[in-house]
Amino acid sequence: MRTAKKKLPLFYKIYFVALALALVAAVIFIWWLNGFLEDYEEAQPKHVADAIFEKYYKSGDFSLLAEKCAESNPFESAEAVGAYLRENYAGAEMSCTTGASKNGAPTYIVKVGDYKISSFTLKEREDKTSRGWETYEEGDFEVYYDTAKLTVIAPTGYAVEIDGTALTDSFIAERGILSPEAEANLLPEGVEGVTYVKYTVEGLLEDPQIKATSPEGRVAPVTYEEKDGAYHAYPLFDEALEAQLSEYVVEAVSQYALMMSDDQYWGNVSQYFDPESAIYDDAQDVSQYTWFQLDHDSASIRDSSASQFLRYGEDVFSCRVKFTEVLTQGAKEFKDFFDSTVIWRNVGGVWKICGMINNA
Repeated sequence: MRTAKKKLPLFYKIYFVALALALVAAVIFIWWLNGFLEDYEEAQPKHVADAIFEKYYKSGDFSLLAEKCAESNPFESAEAVGAYLRENYAGAEMSCTTGASKNGAPTYIVKVGDYKISSFTLKEREDKTSRGWETYEEGDFEVYYDTAKLTVIAPTGYAVEIDGTALTDSFIAERGILSPEAEANLLPEGVEGVTYVKYTVEGLLEDPQIKATSPEGRVAPVTYEEKDGAYHAYPLFDEALEAQLSEYVVEAVSQYALMMSDDQYWGNVSQYFDPESAIYDDAQDVSQYTWFQLDHDSASIRDSSASQFLRYGEDVFSCRVKFTEVLTQGAKEFKDFFDSTVIWRNVGGVWKICGMINNA
């Protein structure tokens, strides 16, 4: 006797078909998701940053990094930058962390301990991943130098170069700086003094060669001054005026100094001062007081010089006068070093002192 086969109910048929389809869909989804996540992960900028850090920093060679940064430091060669980096950071423990983005570009900071030595950015590539994610490559590099800022102060309108590279407006820290005599309001009314521009430069690894050129194309002297730690380019001075008046200005200012030590009389010194100037009245007043003067037997002027003759027009000029006044008391000598910029005005054909500022 044959038994009848039991048929699977329709509900279970539908259930198992749906379950099979769901399992197939799940497998397909997991496969797609895995590829999606792999594609996403590979597109992350941190992987490019890690490769850059390994190539340019952890290697300890720094030559490739120096070449990348050559354009950002126009004053030093790639060889000099590489030598600087090796000398300071070869073998040091470095870290690379994300920083604030620059114009939307991923930015990374490289440090030795807590000290930031460099940074770099990434830029988007033209091609994308198969699923449309942005990809990245090397962007800009920057090195931070552990060197002091260099300051150059030059007359307005003068062109300044450091190691053959012209300083553009991007290096200007301050404009319109008044000369000491103008700032002290010592120039006669209507006479404009020289104004100056201050430049600041960073990243210089060797002693700089600084050149300042006047608008006429003449090279001006540049000197380093300890008092403010800056290089100063001075206006081109009038050599003809210096040759003509050096002896006269030294004599006039020396007589004034001798009067201040009670070794000369105002009656003999007043001829050198502009009677319409404030310094005329000040010098006359000081000549009446001797209580502050050191007791001595004699006085003399030594090592005198006059330089930096600068015209402000036909009737006004300034110059720098330096000398040592020596007061003798028995076998003892007391020295007073004089260094001042003196302003002169033509009064009836005679040059007379109308202002003075101490340079010491």
